[in-house]
Amino acid sequence: TDFIFNYSKSSYWNQFVADSTDAPAVLCSDDDLVCCGDYLLVYNHDFPWQGSNSLLIEDSVFIINGKIYAVNIYSETDMTPWFRSMNMKDLSELQFINFESAPEEDYIPYLEKLATIKPNAGFYLSDTDAISKYPQLYSVYNPRYLINFEFSNSNRHLLEELSDLELLWMNIIQTGHVEPLPALPKLKQLFIALSAEEPLPDDFLVHNKQIEKLIVIGNNNSVFDLNCIRYLKRLNTFAAIDIDSLINLQLINNHQHLMYLQLCSCPHIEQVNLAHLRWISIPSEVTQEQFENFLNMHAHLEVVELKNRNICDLQHLAELNRLKGLVIADTVTDYAS
Repeated sequence: TDFIFNYSKSSYWNQFVADSTDAPAVLCSDDDLVCCGDYLLVYNHDFPWQGSNSLLIEDSVFIINGKIYAVNIYSETDMTPWFRSMNMKDLSELQFINFESAPEEDYIPYLEKLATIKPNAGFYLSDTDAISKYPQLYSVYNPRYLINFEFSNSNRHLLEELSDLELLWMNIIQTGHVEPLPALPKLKQLFIALSAEEPLPDDFLVHNKQIEKLIVIGNNNSVFDLNCIRYLKRLNTFAAIDIDSLINLQLINNHQHLMYLQLCSCPHIEQVNLAHLRWISIPSEVTQEQFENFLNMHAHLEVVELKNRNICDLQHLAELNRLKGLVIADTVTDYAS
């Protein structure tokens, strides 16, 4: 693949691209959602990635070191030969079925058969409407991962039966009052793409206190109230992307288990004080003085990401004895530091 980025952690979703000599690289931690070109994967530290030659895309199948991680269903590609022979394939590592377009009726028996082999395969709905005509797929599969689910009060019941769901990316399409997310006992990572019309209700996450990673994505002057995360006592990762206004920012300090924090728009970072923080994406509005004060308060940082033209002096980074990763998504001017 020509580019890679980490949906769970990459600041501003910066893409890391290959050059003439090196493959793309990205910083990850366990269970991060990683994009490799048109495909997704969920990373873990035992991941069998062994250099650029280990990754292969062949006949709409995503392969890493000979193991199949994703299968792509696309209207312009005939995948029926692959499905006919799937009994002879090693599907032990299959993570995603990518629905780039709605499958033809002929595919449904094959997909139902695949469910008997890999019932927890995840759904990546590149076309958000791809399987709306085939709700039975939510019954024959119990996916670990579900990406691009369009959430409304009328279809939230489809999630209630997904008892093994660990990662959910949902797009709020409901207008007016949004009912709380149903209880998903194994859910650890949640992406919420907000509706432009309505703020998220305070009790939206009340039934899912076990969530560890929360990524909130804005849309046209979005507002997010941090009172919404008060139930999440195990939260270790929080990102607010394209959010124009964060309300009650000081409440972030109630979540002292946080190890990763990304606040794309946050001019008052001095209000943040998290003793266990290890990874920070510095907001673009932060001044040099705020940056230095923040580093002084968080001396145990291991990864710092910068996309900020106000910060020119990087000398204070040298005082971070545990620093392992530095990502600068802007012009570097302080080469000496």
